[in-house]
Amino acid sequence: MKLARWIIPPLTLFLASVATSVEAARLTYWNFDLKDARLDLITDAGVKPRALVVPNPTRVIIDLPNTSIRRPKNQQKIKSRYIKEMRVAQFNKSTTRIVLELSKQYTISPSKLEIRGIAPNRWFVRLPKFFPVRDANPQSQKLISVQVPPAKLPDPRASAPSVPVRPGAKVVAIDPGHGGRDPGAVGNGLYEKNVVFSISQDVIAELRRRGINAIATRSSDVEVDLQPRVDKAEGIRADVFVSIHANAISLSRPDINGLETYYYATASGYRLARNIHNSILQNVSIGDRGIRQARFYVLRKTSMPAVLVETGFITGARDSANFKSAAYRQKMAKAIAEGIINYLNGR
Repeated sequence: MKLARWIIPPLTLFLASVATSVEAARLTYWNFDLKDARLDLITDAGVKPRALVVPNPTRVIIDLPNTSIRRPKNQQKIKSRYIKEMRVAQFNKSTTRIVLELSKQYTISPSKLEIRGIAPNRWFVRLPKFFPVRDANPQSQKLISVQVPPAKLPDPRASAPSVPVRPGAKVVAIDPGHGGRDPGAVGNGLYEKNVVFSISQDVIAELRRRGINAIATRSSDVEVDLQPRVDKAEGIRADVFVSIHANAISLSRPDINGLETYYYATASGYRLARNIHNSILQNVSIGDRGIRQARFYVLRKTSMPAVLVETGFITGARDSANFKSAAYRQKMAKAIAEGIINYLNGR
């Protein structure tokens, strides 16, 4: 039976409905989670991966077109009876190739290989259930090539009340980007998910101190999809939604630093973005890269005024150094909170 087949990835989970970039990208992060049979990939620009399953022995080949690798080729030994190793290398001048080689006695069904885009530059590949090569016939595949289910994540709404804690007070949904297996931007010893969680916690503390019901869309290091973040904000009937992120570009561009704030389309969204953006510029030493419109999922799907704040560049020399300072993160958080309060007070 012929196993080789190119797999075209579904693009159902993009943060924005923007076409994938054709500019050259670099692979900056990869990790294979053996427990979930999942390979996570992050590049510094948009990429459309392709996957090929070839037999004898079975190998899952993932090609990243128009992409180079940030580090030298890597070969990873994996302690599993199913998978022998993972190799990452520059296949040719324009293609980075990742190879997952199965142990010679096992194979998978190519039709069950899952490739998903979390964002244009963030992807995961999940392998289906492994089965012995001797069972690689059509009838056996129908019976046993069941896809590995995604890891069960806690309900992001479980830790928060469905109604405001203080009756009559304003309600703010604070959305720390990424989390769990999705680290966000990676660089200079930092993971975006950790930086923005720290800032978000301080934003929540400051807003609560000022009498506002601030509730997080994730309260720990867990991966939460985009729709549950929106559902959380709608469920608590938030007056505003603020998603907190950190930006990234190639590590070869440490000169690019600064603040960007995004809104979708409404005048109220712009006013919220303007208040937060200006408050940060007035209180934090950071470059100004402007207020911009964007079609990020969480901005389009929330019914309340919503913004996404890129608090700086993980890959920037200046911003990354600042992110490592707890005092700086607290100052950033206080400025974001002040901007939210200014908006709620009608400024």
